[in-house]
Amino acid sequence: MQTSNPAYESPAMQLLRRQLAFERMVADWSAAFINLPRERVEQEIERGLQQMVELLGFDRGALIEATKSDAAIVLCSAATNGMQPLARGTFPATFKWFLSEMRGGQTLVMPDLPNELPAHALAEREFCSQTGLRSHVSVPLPGEGRTWGFLMLNAFHQTPPWPDELWARLERIGALLAHALARARSDARVTAQMGEISQRNERLEAENRGLRQIAQTAQMTLAEAERRYIYQVLEKCGWRVRGESGAASILQVKPTTLEARMKKLGVRRP
Repeated sequence: MQTSNPAYESPAMQLLRRQLAFERMVADWSAAFINLPRERVEQEIERGLQQMVELLGFDRGALIEATKSDAAIVLCSAATNGMQPLARGTFPATFKWFLSEMRGGQTLVMPDLPNELPAHALAEREFCSQTGLRSHVSVPLPGEGRTWGFLMLNAFHQTPPWPDELWARLERIGALLAHALARARSDARVTAQMGEISQRNERLEAENRGLRQIAQTAQMTLAEAERRYIYQVLEKCGWRVRGESGAASILQVKPTTLEARMKKLGVRRP
């Protein structure tokens, strides 16, 4: 049996690999928004949503804005496994319980639908019955004194297990998306109303500084995730780096490469 073959990995090891891939995706996505032209922001969001639903094992994802008039608007959506993205435009107002939870700033993690829905969520139960919706995750996006919108993920099959801290990371991703959209809208307003490139550049530079800080935080989190991943693999191998059952073999890298990464990340045997 080849220990480096992912097909023979334990569920815990597979989860670690997916977590590391997720953190890499977050870092890449965060960096992509820096200095991105406003006309490409929604395209980049949909590209990232596509990666997210595929990596996390969902079938559809969407970024939805909650307007001040109690309506909700689908801004971007992506799907996989033969599903169709949500159409852009008005989100169905019939899902009153769901929209109320989102406007109240509640994070929803429901891996066992419709069993986890309250009895009075009639429209939501009916939707599950008609479509076969099995799992749902949504995180609110804070705005100026209210919930700006929410990031939503749906699955129509059993999803893989994920640790609770992942959903907190989704809140950070949602904040990044809201910031990027706000910057794009701000740029459009400034261009239309002021018509002066110098003023537009000053505003964009100030908001890009905020995006750089978010990107730096995501990249720091990536290093922490890689350090934790290497540490856990080494523990499972009894801190053996070399050999067929060593950590380098499991991680599919050269022993010298792993040793260099350990030194850089400060991974030491306790």
